Amino acid sequence: TVNAIAASGFSVPLTRGSYAGNILTFVGGGSAVFNIYNAATNQYLTSVAAGLPTSGTVLAMNTGATAFPISGTEQIMIVRGNGTGTQIFSQSTGAIIAGNATSVTVNSVPLNLQFRTSVGVVKQAIYAQSNQLTIFDHGLLTFATATLTAAGGSGAQMFLIPSGAEAGNILFIHGGGSAATSIINRDTLTATAGPPVGGAGACGNTVVVNAGAQLLPIPYGANAGKALLLVGGDTPTTCMYDPATNAFSVGPVTSTTGSPGYAISNGALAFRTNGGIYPTSFVILSGANKNVWGTYVP
Repeated sequence: TVNAIAASGFSVPLTRGSYAGNILTFVGGGSAVFNIYNAATNQYLTSVAAGLPTSGTVLAMNTGATAFPISGTEQIMIVRGNGTGTQIFSQSTGAIIAGNATSVTVNSVPLNLQFRTSVGVVKQAIYAQSNQLTIFDHGLLTFATATLTAAGGSGAQMFLIPSGAEAGNILFIHGGGSAATSIINRDTLTATAGPPVGGAGACGNTVVVNAGAQLLPIPYGANAGKALLLVGGDTPTTCMYDPATNAFSVGPVTSTTGSPGYAISNGALAFRTNGGIYPTSFVILSGANKNVWGTYVP
């Protein structure tokens, strides 16, 4: 990018309007600077060089900053982190305006998930801090608060349960060295204790979720509809969540060879390939300054 990216930096793909196909990148670190990646020319530009309007003040992006498209519009909601401030970015004009404040301070790992209520209202769950989520209503553009059964931490994950008795609800995996989870009811926004990741009858008595954890929702193959959880914490352990039973079980280890194998830790990354030589796989980068990667085939 034009500017150095801090730990709290993040990028947003632009899919509509004048900047469709480009990527908006906030540098984070308490800075209000953002750049635009031009896919056609394969280069990053400053906001001014990209032709974005200079009117409007961009909030500084910090811990917990995240963004997502507002359903049914060409706008993107930006939650700035380290506070309650938000802004709305127009993909058509590039203008940035103030949005409504979040219901609680957002100051945690960046994590958000879109869901629908039983009557079709589109909402977004955003992890705020400790045991709190702030819930954005895409129609009203307002925020409400949901409270987890325990605090979250490093490696926290969210999964929209696609089937079974909890279909449509949200599974929140707490992380932070815990095996605990919460299930958030999509209508009432209340949370109850969910199935533990570790323990007897789950993924193993010593299994907890920590920094570097990755969650892979599986769309095809024998495990379609399930989710594979790489538990992080510098281990190669994985666990499989099955919506049909609402429970975790032991998954395939990331590697059975090498030392310490593909131990997943802070800085890990996983993504679907959607084509190429691994058309139905996930690529997993192990993190923690290790140059180790592998593929998971569902």
